[in-house]
Amino acid sequence: MVERAWGQRLLYCAAAAFAGLQIIPRIAVDYGADGDARRSAAAAQHLASTGSYEPSRLPGNPLFEYTLAALVPWGGPVASNSFVAASYVLAVLAFRRLARPLPGAGMLTVLFALTPVVIVNAATTMDYMPGLALLLWSYALVAEGHLAAGAVLLGLSAGCRVTNLLFGIPLAAYALGRGVSFGRALRHGAVAVAVGAAFYGPIFEQAGPRLFRVPGSEAPLGSYAVTTAGRFVALLGLPALGALACLTAIDRRRLAAIVRRPRLWRSPAFAAEAGAVAVYSGLFVLHSDERDYLLPVVPFLLLQIGRWLSPRRLPLVLAGVVSPALFVLDPRHGLERGLVAADYHKRAAMLELRATIGGAAHRDHTVLLTKLGPVLTHENPALERASPDELCIRLDPRGVQEPENVHRVRGRDVYLFYGLSSQNTRRLADAGYCVRALDDPPGACL
Repeated sequence: MVERAWGQRLLYCAAAAFAGLQIIPRIAVDYGADGDARRSAAAAQHLASTGSYEPSRLPGNPLFEYTLAALVPWGGPVASNSFVAASYVLAVLAFRRLARPLPGAGMLTVLFALTPVVIVNAATTMDYMPGLALLLWSYALVAEGHLAAGAVLLGLSAGCRVTNLLFGIPLAAYALGRGVSFGRALRHGAVAVAVGAAFYGPIFEQAGPRLFRVPGSEAPLGSYAVTTAGRFVALLGLPALGALACLTAIDRRRLAAIVRRPRLWRSPAFAAEAGAVAVYSGLFVLHSDERDYLLPVVPFLLLQIGRWLSPRRLPLVLAGVVSPALFVLDPRHGLERGLVAADYHKRAAMLELRATIGGAAHRDHTVLLTKLGPVLTHENPALERASPDELCIRLDPRGVQEPENVHRVRGRDVYLFYGLSSQNTRRLADAGYCVRALDDPPGACL
């Protein structure tokens, strides 16, 4: 027993060291590779300087950006990424608490802590990790009978990301399965909704029904389906899915016996975790722009794996899950750097671009289409805010993407737009402007 306890401690120490090596070096390297990280920082600074909250994007991440308003002005990315990293630790502790009744709880916890999509978000100024930590603690507290505290935390989680409130559906099913009366579950559900709604009331006053609009995809259905499926696979990675498929085939008789056990299907925890996977997977199918939208699926999927697989099989799954953090096999380019290293290099490359954009060899009378927005322009001393009206030709405002993020190089007739319609691009070209993508050579005008 003592040897097993020491073995588990060594496992936790090794996992903590490996996670730290992947998280700590990225804390000081910008807000994140995702442009929305810089948008959140910009919204927080605007709130801190003016006292007025303008969400970085609809429907907003109000609680997260309120918190950033207290961190970003004095600590920049180090403060905000450290806050997110602390949320990661809390999420891992909550997961450990939830996994405690399962065999192989220690290995499951390490699996969650070292999943690359979790590690990448553990040092990125985005709402995913704080929202997930609150959501998991909500579940843990309800599992321990603290319904009121769990409801409040679920509402706070929704304050970080509104879709987190959907976890209330499987969570209510769990509470009812544990014998909580329908009236009591309904009251605590109303508390969660009220807490979450309090954060979105001011945004609704500004945005109205646009708050609830789900952006559609312009991609053809077939392309959308392939992209969505690829992002599902990338959640745990192809090696992990391959390992799970092999283990399922090897243990098929044991798994068939588990399926026939009525106790499994009557388990409130099984129903809640399977329900959470179904809810967030279904939501992702409707809107799959970012793989990280699937982050809430990870802990519940791993808890489900822990219910089905023998603990001695979990190290093989761990090896499959961790491998994409180290390297990725690209069909066209062979082995490439892993997800975490790629995230670090994207951040470093963006910092270099921010530093050199003002001195680059752009000819005057140029319009750059960046597709980057605030990640390039926010707090960049080489740039200054501009307006499309400053150009010598009038553009169709409907064909200007993110007009609030138009900038120009200081002292130069070089403008940066997020994107323009083909009609506006032609107008600028006819007026003598060189319109080109940011990564095109200086003479390659559209």
